[in-house]
Amino acid sequence: SRYGKAYKVDAELRLSGRSGSLVSQFEAYKNYHQSKASTWEQLVLLKARVITGDKEFSILTQNMLNQLAYKKPLLDIAQSKAELAKIQQKFADEKGYESESEYNLKTGLDGISYLEMLTRFLQLKHLDNVKIHCKNTFELLEAFTQNTIIAPQDIATISAAFCFYRMLSARNRLQNNSSTNKINFSHKNTGIIAKQLGMTSFELKDRLDKHRNDVMKIYRKYMIDA
Repeated sequence: SRYGKAYKVDAELRLSGRSGSLVSQFEAYKNYHQSKASTWEQLVLLKARVITGDKEFSILTQNMLNQLAYKKPLLDIAQSKAELAKIQQKFADEKGYESESEYNLKTGLDGISYLEMLTRFLQLKHLDNVKIHCKNTFELLEAFTQNTIIAPQDIATISAAFCFYRMLSARNRLQNNSSTNKINFSHKNTGIIAKQLGMTSFELKDRLDKHRNDVMKIYRKYMIDA
């Protein structure tokens, strides 16, 4: 609109890629996910929510999305992990450019996208447990705790990193008046954010580095080494 972009949409992510229709019909969408969808496409549906439209159709669509998302647990865990890890690495290589002073909080190494990939993979792995059929990430982590899906200390580490990333991302966007995912530690605005949090820029960077290191260890534990 004349006010700018609310959401960036990648049209190449539509069904069947560049060769597919920009907008799918209801049955075509359903048939694709029932017969052709990859693991990562099922993973994406775990967070899918209808946000607008006719009430009756919205309910029908949300029920269909839930059915597709929770249709079946992973059959080949090793193959699914390899597929998702490859996609995550490609995503970071293409979208997560970083430098010594500039980090990407969302798509950079060990950022938010790594945590999302990890938590949703664990959800797919345990889909037979209906108690973890959650859309919200923090509700999902609580369900992991209640149902002993992963070690409590690992859930605490993931939750702490999520909260820190989200908080820092929100403050960074407000301070820069931009929907950016990048935080530059050589920029004066980052110094302002650090001061608001009672830290110096160096201390804030150290805090972020610690969370990134923690995320790397947890991600490798469940997605690479296990």
